[in-house]
Amino acid sequence: MNAELVTMLRTSVPDWNAWRRANPDATVDLCSVDLSQANLQHSNLRRVLLRYADLRNADLNHADLTAADLSRSDLRFAQLRNADLSYADLHKTDLRRADLHAADLSHANLLTADLREANLTNADVYDTALAPAH
Repeated sequence: MNAELVTMLRTSVPDWNAWRRANPDATVDLCSVDLSQANLQHSNLRRVLLRYADLRNADLNHADLTAADLSRSDLRFAQLRNADLSYADLHKTDLRRADLHAADLSHANLLTADLREANLTNADVYDTALAPAH
């Protein structure tokens, strides 16, 4: 994990997004990062590795998480309204009480994700892999 990138993401989403535009092919490994309660609205987290990340109470409204790896992450109470999670890996992710209103979850892997009390109103779940959490 790159501490400078984490600091940039936490402090300035516009700077983060500019860096992502300048480095479109960079592999961004933010596994196990603590981004709880972070304001990440409109952030470009496309294809970012966020396995085991703590994103509790994070504001990810309108974020681009296309093909991101969020497996085994903690997204309890996260705000994901209108977020793009298409093709994301959410395997064994804790999404309890997350707000996924109008989120794009098409083609996402939600196998054994915990979606108890999550708001999925108007969410796109086309061709999404879903199974109950254990």
